[in-house]
Amino acid sequence: MKRILIGLIVAAVLAAGGWFGFNFYAQHRATSEVEAAFEQMRQQGGKASHGKITFELATRTLTIEDIAVTPGNLPQAQIKIAGIKGTGVCLVDDIRFSADSIDITGVEVALDQAPPAKLKVSYKIPQLTMRDYAGPVHAAAAPADNSLIEMYRYALSQYTGVTASSLTAPTLTMSFDSGNAAAGSGEFTYTGLAIQNLKHGKIDAMKADRAVISVEVKQPGKPDKLTGELSNIIVNDFDATAILAALDPQTSGDDNYRRVYRQVSAGPYTLKSAQAIRVDIDGFAIEDIAVQPSKFRLADVLAALPQDQSAPQTPAQARELLEKLAGVYEGVRIGKAEMGKTSIGTPQGTAKINAVRYREGEFAVEGVDTPSPQGQFKMERFALNRSALRT
Repeated sequence: MKRILIGLIVAAVLAAGGWFGFNFYAQHRATSEVEAAFEQMRQQGGKASHGKITFELATRTLTIEDIAVTPGNLPQAQIKIAGIKGTGVCLVDDIRFSADSIDITGVEVALDQAPPAKLKVSYKIPQLTMRDYAGPVHAAAAPADNSLIEMYRYALSQYTGVTASSLTAPTLTMSFDSGNAAAGSGEFTYTGLAIQNLKHGKIDAMKADRAVISVEVKQPGKPDKLTGELSNIIVNDFDATAILAALDPQTSGDDNYRRVYRQVSAGPYTLKSAQAIRVDIDGFAIEDIAVQPSKFRLADVLAALPQDQSAPQTPAQARELLEKLAGVYEGVRIGKAEMGKTSIGTPQGTAKINAVRYREGEFAVEGVDTPSPQGQFKMERFALNRSALRT
């Protein structure tokens, strides 16, 4: 009996030693994999650092703290993350991993664009949770071109390589500064964000409970501030690969339309101006939004912007920019759009519109009631069909 008891104690000690030894190995392996990913970014010319890394074997929980990344060849992009906690983490193969859930805290992304656009954009997400995640272990090499278009292409290409059953974020704040006194700066804050079924750049559904808008327009001699609120934002069937195709220089000859959204709806919507203007819209819905890569060339528009925005544009520069913008407009197709009751309040009075509709090539405005210098103007319905619009 004594020998059996001693044997059990020895077995328990050996098992405990084996467990702690294997746990140490797993911790070392996890740390090595994380460090390899950061080293890859450094080898590409970027900056990448992190704080403490821990791995708990029983729940396969990996935690990384204090992440800071500046991708190689993209010095304008800076990413900071307070912490990442992945539960149920495992390697699918040599290049991909999966996790039951990933909780990310303190996300800050800054894009500081060089001339001519001089656009600065930043995103802040205090908390982001992903369920049933799968994606690459290592990020793809950053592009050599550091333009704003290439930065978005790079981000979208990373996005198309992951899958998740859901993503949720209580708040997301996007701030921008155009670098142009006339265009101004602003902030959009979204609350109650949720995404369902993300798979290789396609999303079944997205929603946001509310968006709060604040934009300062610094027009010479007449500065203005716009504030607003948009509720019940719903997007069904989003396809990021269509945007990627439109941003790809190699698709400049593609005349096919690629659907980006099946349906977008929101409302009610309120927008106020410091100039005593207020807009109220019951709601709107747009269906089948598609882009044509051969014409939807945002990079061409940015290239047409003047290098020195403080200098006035020449007639030739203005004409070129307008032509590029017209091309982008022609490269967008909408199957159906409808805006509900609208009220526009101004110091001269309030204008009301019952509905604005676009469907099957016909654009219609219904139930107009607005003040004018000659008295109250009323119109039951006004419509244009596609052939009239083309002429």
